[in-house]
Amino acid sequence: MDKKKYLKVLKLLSKNRIEYHKDRPYILLDGVLDTSHNLFINVAIGLAVHEVYGYNVAFLTDNSRCFVNDIAASIGAEVININQYNPKKYSIRKIKYYWDRLKYRYVDKKDILQISIHDIPIGDLVYDSIIRFKKDTYTLAHFQPAFIKSTIADAIRRYHSFSIVLKDFDVKLLSLSHKFYVKFGIFSRVAINNKIPFISKSRAHLTLVNTLWEHRLNNYSIDHGIERKIRRIPESIADNYVKKRFLGEFKQNDVIFAYSSKKVYDTEMLLQRLSLIDSMPIAIVMLHAFSDAPHSDTSMLYRDYYEWFIETLHIIKRIEKIQWLIKPHPASSIFDEEGVVIKLIEETPNIKMVPPDVRTDSVLEIADAVITVRGTVGLECVLFDAQPILAGDAYYMNLGFTINCKTISEYKQALSTITKKSPIDESVKSLAKKVLYWRNESYLFFSGIFGPEMRPNLPKEELLKHELWNYQHVYDFLSENDYKSDVYYKKLIVFFSDKRKTLCVADLVDFEKVEQA
Repeated sequence: MDKKKYLKVLKLLSKNRIEYHKDRPYILLDGVLDTSHNLFINVAIGLAVHEVYGYNVAFLTDNSRCFVNDIAASIGAEVININQYNPKKYSIRKIKYYWDRLKYRYVDKKDILQISIHDIPIGDLVYDSIIRFKKDTYTLAHFQPAFIKSTIADAIRRYHSFSIVLKDFDVKLLSLSHKFYVKFGIFSRVAINNKIPFISKSRAHLTLVNTLWEHRLNNYSIDHGIERKIRRIPESIADNYVKKRFLGEFKQNDVIFAYSSKKVYDTEMLLQRLSLIDSMPIAIVMLHAFSDAPHSDTSMLYRDYYEWFIETLHIIKRIEKIQWLIKPHPASSIFDEEGVVIKLIEETPNIKMVPPDVRTDSVLEIADAVITVRGTVGLECVLFDAQPILAGDAYYMNLGFTINCKTISEYKQALSTITKKSPIDESVKSLAKKVLYWRNESYLFFSGIFGPEMRPNLPKEELLKHELWNYQHVYDFLSENDYKSDVYYKKLIVFFSDKRKTLCVADLVDFEKVEQA
């Protein structure tokens, strides 16, 4: 798409331009993540909130890139650059003050998770930011003081900057693409502390958050209301989804790396290749990407995914009556973690690595139990009659078919008592399929007024191609349709008008039409 069409997209968006009213409060929209998907979906959120509540609209950003400024201007929204709300001398003085206190109280004691600013807990945000953005840093023992200091300094800057913004603007609602890491999570924590609700956005899936407890929950946590919606998903749609998933036919990294270009083994072939005895229990430890936000749900037994793996290795080495398989996360290469796991384990007669060319469903066929902290594989394995054992809170943990270990003692007990599998009830498998569909499609959904989010770590050419496709997609839709006729926009109006807690694919998809198609 050339510059002329880009300008035409802005012109088409400007048909929905809103007017600023001095006496009205604001919704702040996420312009920190300035991908086309995030900006366009936040435009929809802003316009819907303006239509329902009459709020003024502003994008919050930490950069001066033209995309945020252009899109905001096209709909009559303001742009608030967080960096302009942090006077330099004030910032340095405050950072030194807090660093001296935090270093004495926490950092020297390696108790990063306990860090707080004015009683706002930020330790998990600091912890996850360090392991995500510092190469070869997966657990507390790897932390380097200089990077701890710079991460805490960034947290303090963002805390004070956003606090100033909230004093200068009457903010009633916040929309964020992430609630984890210092870059985003500080804003949401400060908002909650100021009794300002925020919309936690995971692609097109929205959750309204009012409390710190809700903030810590996974965006996809399933309560009774969500479960009722999931159970109404037609069986045929869930079945079709699962078939495609195991063929790797979805543009989602975990699916692509787990199933595309991998070899299918039948049970006998795989048992033979791995020198396994079919009559003895087989358990698979399915690893997480070590760098991928371990504190993305309410709790886990260990401080991070790396520590969980190391401690699990220590436990299973002593359980010789069970055959153990270790499988690295399929998308570990995206996090630059290839080869890390193989260096950590020493294969023994009862602990083996799953070869990298084996498709995940082939491994699940031979498994009697699957061990994960909170991975989606805990749903997949149920379809193969394997028992999921969780070492942390997962969004599907309250559906009745998982072993939820709340203490390390319970975890050790669950690992040591694994037996050969028995058939799992078809109603449980049906629910697991529907949850898999609901989770994936909520994540991948897009409509006429916004395209899909890009996959992480795309090469520059592919990234540009993806972004241009999204602008073209929105241009094509708005050239032929009224903005407010879009299905997602209509559902946003209902979401805000009815003051709902979630907006998910079960609200967005006409399942009858999908079945007919």
